[in-house]
Amino acid sequence: MVTHSVAQPYQHPLPNPGYRAYAFEFELDQAVDEALRQIRERGYLEPYADSPKKKIAVGVNFSSEERKVEDWKVEALEPRSS
Repeated sequence: MVTHSVAQPYQHPLPNPGYRAYAFEFELDQAVDEALRQIRERGYLEPYADSPKKKIAVGVNFSSEERKVEDWKVEALEPRSS
């Protein structure tokens, strides 16, 4: 799954024969924790809530001053309790 939030968020499922579902949120001059919060709050991984796949959220922050990735963080989201 690819998510994009520069202009308007969208989701596009990609074939993934493995056992993980990924959601990426890219920020510019923001905290990576903010990116991870957005993934959770906007439900980017909700389409996989009932799937046995591991849900992985990836927050990435780009520095506009240095023009590179400044920080990134990966978080495994807990499955929804029944």
